[in-house]
Amino acid sequence: MELPQTAFGDDESVAVETVDIENGEATLRLVVEPHHIASSGVLDEGVVATITDLQTTYLLVAETLSRKPSRMPVSVSVSISVQTIRPVAVGTVVEIVCTVSPDPIKPHAVAVFRSAVDPGIVFAVGRHSKQFKDMMGYASNPGKL
Repeated sequence: MELPQTAFGDDESVAVETVDIENGEATLRLVVEPHHIASSGVLDEGVVATITDLQTTYLLVAETLSRKPSRMPVSVSVSISVQTIRPVAVGTVVEIVCTVSPDPIKPHAVAVFRSAVDPGIVFAVGRHSKQFKDMMGYASNPGKL
């Protein structure tokens, strides 16, 4: 069975442009396709949530490992929220700037979806909060796994 194009997954045609682990920032690009747009003309909230979840998780894990290489960054999402702000057209190149907080226990990230041509034009914002979990006692005994 073939899934409809609106069934968002981990492949939303996002290209990673830059990653700065030291400063907890990544920049990605998305060329808007028809299935990325909701009926109201804004970026589909499912697309924004999926990209925010996946891309900020990768960044949070990498940033955590860079600070504490011995720590297993197992975490769960506590909340993901999205706000769509303005309409977007098919073919628009969207720059997605993801930044993370350095909080070691309850990290959070923000993904700003803005125009690659005019960064003052913001299409959407996603926020992602996580909670690190001590999976199988790993954090208290790193040699266990």
